Amino acid sequence: MAFACCSDNGGLLAADPEFEVIADREAIHAFRRAVLLGNHSLIEKRIRHADGSIVDVEILAALSRANGEAIIVGFVRDITKRKSVEREAEHIRTQLASSTQDLERFASIASHDLNAPLRHLRIVLESLMEDAGGMLDQDSRRLPEQGDQAALRGAVLRSSALRPLR
Repeated sequence: MAFACCSDNGGLLAADPEFEVIADREAIHAFRRAVLLGNHSLIEKRIRHADGSIVDVEILAALSRANGEAIIVGFVRDITKRKSVEREAEHIRTQLASSTQDLERFASIASHDLNAPLRHLRIVLESLMEDAGGMLDQDSRRLPEQGDQAALRGAVLRSSALRPLR
């Protein structure tokens, strides 16, 4: 954990010499104003280490007094590992969302592609029964009916198999 201390006019009184804050002045002034109003403030920033590497940090600051002068006391904690894990988790969430959309598209296409022949089979069997049903004996009439029932079972099976994908 690093330490920094600023006067109320923004001047740095003491700090860890290994770090340089990378931030726009507006954000730093807003942070300082919040602290000067008596609120402790917590922000996350990226800083440049003396070795040139970029480090994610959490900065906690509060208003204090030293020798009658108002000072801002701040503590800086390295959160680079946490931020790396958060970025990786976000990347995985994005990939998962994309995979889910792909799977949903596949399920929709598969459902349509599987339903089309079943619908066609049912229409053909229904037409056969309407056109030639009177010419068929009892046993022969059962075959188109069994085909129709099999097509219905196929549609139910297709729905059941694809339901988890939706």
